[in-house]
Parts: sequence; C-alpha cells; structure tokens
Amino acid sequence: MHPIYGIFGTVPVPMGVSSPVPPMRTRFQPFRAAIRGVALCEPLTSALRLIADSGPRNARRMQAHMELKTKRKTLRLISNGMYVITSRSEGHFGAATVTWISQASFKPPLIMAAIRTNSNVFKCMSDSGLAAIHILECNQQDFAQKFFFPTQANDGCINGEPFVDGVTGVPVLRNTPAHIECRVVRIVTDVGDHAIVILEVIEAECRDLVRPLTIAESPWEYGG
Repeated sequence: MHPIYGIFGTVPVPMGVSSPVPPMRTRFQPFRAAIRGVALCEPLTSALRLIADSGPRNARRMQAHMELKTKRKTLRLISNGMYVITSRSEGHFGAATVTWISQASFKPPLIMAAIRTNSNVFKCMSDSGLAAIHILECNQQDFAQKFFFPTQANDGCINGEPFVDGVTGVPVLRNTPAHIECRVVRIVTDVGDHAIVILEVIEAECRDLVRPLTIAESPWEYGG
C-alpha cells in the first residue's frame, strides 16, 4: 500500500495502482484514482465521487452551507428564557414575547434586551423611555404565544390579558408570577438587526417563586 493525498488527508492505494498525479491535474483528481483503485463501501464511494466531480467552487459552497448550519445549531444552545415585555407611549401600547434578555450589571442593576426595531414595543420604549419585563412560568407557553402577534389593547387588556398601571405607569400584566419595571438608559441600533436596549431596574415584584419558562422547553426556536 502507498498513500495518495487529497483534501480529506491520506487515502491508501494498493501496490500496483498508478497514483502519481500529472502536473496539470486538479487537487480533486486523486480521489478518482482512489475510487478506481480501492474497493470502498458504496455510500463512501458515492460521496467521494460527488466531491471529486463537484470542483473547488461547489466544494466551497458546500463547506459554507455546513458552517452556517453548525453556527445556527451552536448559537441555539445558548440558554434563553421567554419573557413578555410591555410599554406605552401616550395612547399607544406595545407588547411582545422576547427571548434575548439578560442581566448586565449589579450596580446599578441593569438589564440588556435585544428588540426588533420594527415592533410596536420598541417604538413605545423609545418614545416613553419605560418598559416592563414579565417573567413567565414554565407552563405558560400559551400566554407567551399571545404576544407573538401585533399588539391590541382594549377593555383593560393587551392581547386578551388584563393589565394594571405599574409604579412607573407602564402596563403590568396581572397573570404573570413576576415583573420588572425599567427605564431605558441607552439604545444601540447600528450594530445588528435587533436594537440593543439597556434598561435600569426601577421596581420589581415577585408574586410567586416559579420555574421560569425557557425557549429550550418550548416548541419554538429563536437564534442562530
């Protein structure tokens, strides 16, 4: 046996099989020699033929596709909760289920949230400088789903859920175990497709100690 080299490393070739690659051949042609000279299992043989015949451009495209899938799969392993954020600006209400929220500082207590800039809640937060973040219990998937849709406020409810005015005047949803009222400290809009909103905690209330809802426990995915 003597080795022949390709993009996957060294492929053994039986003695007597011609392996030298003529100077003008591409780096993919050693695979053709390997396929002719070695009895491989059919799936591997088919895969090698596909790569050998695809050429450098398609190989790079396949690699980029695999890297995108790996990136998306890996980023979705980051632990994220599911929250409902609400805000109000004059007579306009905004509410949305969000997942990219995390504490960012102890002193002062800061929270960072990534919010879509085309949402009602982002417009209300930007205008009023105030927002409320609601923690959901692990069995409140139906509650979270109500705020996937455009905001509708009427008869003391937002998207069918009753609310009261919080200490800061923001709408606080009554059927959640805990909420945090915040003021907007800074908004960054020029670094990605979501705005990064830095919020300072003004008021917090915990009505029940629960296991919070996370996106990993839900049927949805958001990330990648």
